[in-house]
Amino acid sequence: MSHDDSGDCFYNVVSPIISKLKISLGNHDTPEDGSASLQNEYESYFKLKKPFYSFDYKNTHFIMMDSTHETHHLINNINLLNKIWKKYQRIPILIGLL
Repeated sequence: MSHDDSGDCFYNVVSPIISKLKISLGNHDTPEDGSASLQNEYESYFKLKKPFYSFDYKNTHFIMMDSTHETHHLINNINLLNKIWKKYQRIPILIGLL
């Protein structure tokens, strides 16, 4: 999300739409050295409490999933997907996984 070592440039770009923005973190948010400082900054800034979440917009259900967390989070994601699928079988579902 940022070409910088901080999220400042990204925050400046999205500030006009921040109240409507939904994000999904992924491997591009973790530096090559494996540190998670930028990812932690984004999680804090956007108040992301879990590596996955979902929401409704009009007649579509969206699922946002972070691809950088460990395997046990993947299992939680699969459990989440199963619950959501059962609940929202009659409307479109879009999944964001970065």
